[in-house]
Amino acid sequence: MRVLLTSEDRNRIQRFKEEFNQLEQQLRRGFGRKPPLVQIVKSYAQTHRGWKHEQELLGLLNLRNDISHAEGTDRLLALPTEFAIRDVRRIRRSIAWLQAVGVRFRKKVEFVNPDTTVATVLSLVSERDYSQFPIEEQGHVKGLITENGITRWFAKRYVSGASWPDPDQTPIKALYRNEENRTAYVIVPRHQSVESAVGEFYSHPDLEAILITEGGKNVLPLLGIITRWDVLDLTRAI
Repeated sequence: MRVLLTSEDRNRIQRFKEEFNQLEQQLRRGFGRKPPLVQIVKSYAQTHRGWKHEQELLGLLNLRNDISHAEGTDRLLALPTEFAIRDVRRIRRSIAWLQAVGVRFRKKVEFVNPDTTVATVLSLVSERDYSQFPIEEQGHVKGLITENGITRWFAKRYVSGASWPDPDQTPIKALYRNEENRTAYVIVPRHQSVESAVGEFYSHPDLEAILITEGGKNVLPLLGIITRWDVLDLTRAI
């Protein structure tokens, strides 16, 4: 005989499973799909000594597994509560903040060089929907050209009555030499925590992006980039 569930029960089960699936995806970043989740949780607890949710998470994992195995049968032993759903969300938030930026924000970074024209950068903004481009020269980051920086540069020339530049003939080095570029970005090591990196945006209101390298030095390759939009997406997700 199957367990009779109310619509509220089914709704809680569905929401619990969705939250837990997102938590599992977050935990598996850097581990892949092969290791059992129990092993990943234990490894995570060993790596992050200040993280205190191992036993709580293993209990929620058992609940998730019981629901998955018993769904549609008469073997359902427990139902998730609203507290359990909130607990999964709270643990997911704790993991997001503790993860290394090199795991959470690892991505291919597109560069430009000092002689790239403003027209080319504007085309990249339109085509790729990017708003920040690190400037590379001889294996080092020389600056950060941003959508906001380009707009401010054009605005200043317009207000001052200066001649209107030809975007096809103007290299971006003409912009970032005049732009307050040094405060537009910081470089952090890949092992820095997400929580610490996000704090950089709160500490430096003018910060446009955080660039990630192996040791936090101004030497390529870049392993990833964090923008204000990334931080907004992260806080919405958790």
